[in-house]
Amino acid sequence: MSGPHIFGGNFEDLPEPIKQMIQQGIAHAELHEMHDDAFNHQLHEWIEKLDPENLIMLKRLIGAVSDSNIGAYLVGIITHILQVKYDVCPVCGKPHDDSLSSLVSQAEQEMDWPTFVERLPDAVTAKLEEYHMNLVAGEWPKVVCAKCGLEYASIDDRMRRGVDECMGCVDKGSWG
Repeated sequence: MSGPHIFGGNFEDLPEPIKQMIQQGIAHAELHEMHDDAFNHQLHEWIEKLDPENLIMLKRLIGAVSDSNIGAYLVGIITHILQVKYDVCPVCGKPHDDSLSSLVSQAEQEMDWPTFVERLPDAVTAKLEEYHMNLVAGEWPKVVCAKCGLEYASIDDRMRRGVDECMGCVDKGSWG
């Protein structure tokens, strides 16, 4: 068989005008696919050239105006570029020390809770204040939102969202 398999029959058995229409349709579809691929490559190249500030703005814009799979795909690409290429948080655009929990885990094991809290590194204390979190007594690295009381597994877990994007606070805000 030298042509496409159509409706359970042989392509060669079709009348010549029908064969030509099918071949033109296939060629047209392939041309569109090539144009789509070229556009996607150009779009990826353009996105990769943006700095982190513009990437975050583009991500927010796409998130605000698109509810399609293409929008989600582009947001994923932007998030990946921010994390891998620029090593910054895709939400706030600042680098986060993902090892804050590990930084203090050993210290917690070596001392009692009040002493441990007293000796937390300044970087950890600053993040607790910035993200409105309180420690859960004796349960490091667990933290709780100071505003709504939602518990998080760790500071790192809470920092995956923006400073004012605690899921508990967002939910309570939508309840009224």
